[in-house]
Amino acid sequence: MQIKESLDYGNTKKFSVPIPVLAFFVSLFSMVVMFAIYEYAPFGPLTIWISDLKVQYAPFLSSLRSHLLEGKLTSYSFHTGLGKNSMGLFAYYLSSPFNLLVLLFPASQISQAMAVIIILKMSLASAFMSFFLCVRRQDK
Repeated sequence: MQIKESLDYGNTKKFSVPIPVLAFFVSLFSMVVMFAIYEYAPFGPLTIWISDLKVQYAPFLSSLRSHLLEGKLTSYSFHTGLGKNSMGLFAYYLSSPFNLLVLLFPASQISQAMAVIIILKMSLASAFMSFFLCVRRQDK
C-alpha cells in the first residue's frame, strides 16, 4: 500500500510526498499562522483557555507537571471535597502522552504548553484522517 501524491514541477524530476505528511504540515502551518495572526499563545498575550480548558485542564496540567517534577504521583487527591481516587481524573484528562510536553515549559507558561499540545494534536488528526481517507479510497 503506497500513499503518495506526485507533484510535477515542469520538466524536473517528480517529487513525491506522502499525503498524510503533507496534511500534517499544511495543518501545522495553518494553525501556527492563525495563532500568530490572532496573537494567541505562544505568539501573543491571549490564550485559548475558555470554559473547561481554563477551569479543569489548567489546574490538572499544572498539578500533573508538579507531581511529575517532584516525583510524587499519588492515586488519591484531597483537592475535591473530602478527597477521592484520582485515577479517573488521570484517565480522562491527563493520560495523553502529549501532556508530557508540559515538562518542557515553566509552570508560568502552561498556557503556551497547552497551545503547542493543541496545535500538534490538530496536525496529527489531520494526518491520520488523510491516511484513513487514502486507505479507504484504495479499498474501493
